[in-house]
Amino acid sequence: PRPRRGYSAETGARLRYPLILVICWTFPTINRLQQVFQHGEPIFGLYVMTTLTKNLMGLLNALAFASTPAVRREWVSLLGIGAAPDEAKLGMVGNDGSPRKSLEMAPVSAPADADAEAGLEDVDLGGPVD
Repeated sequence: PRPRRGYSAETGARLRYPLILVICWTFPTINRLQQVFQHGEPIFGLYVMTTLTKNLMGLLNALAFASTPAVRREWVSLLGIGAAPDEAKLGMVGNDGSPRKSLEMAPVSAPADADAEAGLEDVDLGGPVD
């Protein structure tokens, strides 16, 4: 078979990080060069762009990481989005392995003398009864 043309999702994710680096460090680099060659004449807008892009780098890196296929698959499996949830984890499977129709709990019936069998009895603590 012929090799696929273009980038895979993993390659695209790997290329985002250098791109983010170049974008976020462009204005700080220009600002530093401007300070070297025109000392004493700062440009306010350049300082603003430097501050914004340097601080944006962390957010962009986090978004690039979150958009990788492995992280998306993990979020999908954690949240159960787009795939059938694991019914056993949700309690949708009974003890016998048969599927339940709802999440309602099956009624639990205890024998009438369960307290006596457990050795529990009413004890008078001497206080008022409400």
